[in-house]
Amino acid sequence: MLAERPGARSMSRYAWMAPAVVLLALLLVYLFGDGEGGRVQVRSEGADYQRLQIGDPDDMGALQATAPLSAATREHVLQNLSRFRAEYQMLGPSVALSAAPGSARATELAERLRALLAQYNLGDFATQEGGGQPAVSADGLVLGVRPADRAIARELIAALAPMLAGSVTIGFDDTLPTGRMQLRVREVSGFTPQGVAVLGAAGR
Repeated sequence: MLAERPGARSMSRYAWMAPAVVLLALLLVYLFGDGEGGRVQVRSEGADYQRLQIGDPDDMGALQATAPLSAATREHVLQNLSRFRAEYQMLGPSVALSAAPGSARATELAERLRALLAQYNLGDFATQEGGGQPAVSADGLVLGVRPADRAIARELIAALAPMLAGSVTIGFDDTLPTGRMQLRVREVSGFTPQGVAVLGAAGR
C-alpha cells in the first residue's frame, strides 16, 4: 500500500475553498477593477466625434429631481480616479467643467463631478466655455479633447461610469492643449435613488 504523501490530507481539506476564492476574486474585479469599460459602448462616431452610451437609462427605474450619491458609488468612482491619475500622472490631465445655463440638475451633476475630480487635482469649473464642440447634436455629457487624447477621454468616462447612465459625446478639437479636457453637462433627466445621474432629455 502506497504511503500518503505528507500534506496531501491537509491540501484536500481546503480544496472546497477553491470555488469560493475564485468567486471572491471575480467579485473584487467587478467592484474595483476596470469593469466599467464594459458599461461604456460606442454608439456612433465620425471624424470629429465619438458618441458613447453608459449602461441602459431605461433600466434605471423611477427618477428623482435629486438624490445624494451613495457612499459605495462615491468610493468606487474615487478609486477609479485614483488609478486614472496614477496612470496619466506624467501627462497631468485636467478637466474644465461647465453646465447648461438654467438647468438645476445639470448644475448639480457638474458640482458632483467637480468635487470628485478635485480630490486628485483633476478638474475644476471652467472660467469660460468653448472648444470641444462636436459637429453633431449632442445631449447628456459632452467631453472636448484633442484627437490624440481619445484614449484618455475614454478612460476618464470609464472612471466616472458608476455614477452615470446615458449618452456621452466626445468631441475632438485640435485647439485644446494635450491633456486638457472640457466637460459640459447639457441634459440630466434625473437621479436614481442611489444618486446615479441619468443623462439626456427626460423621456418619461
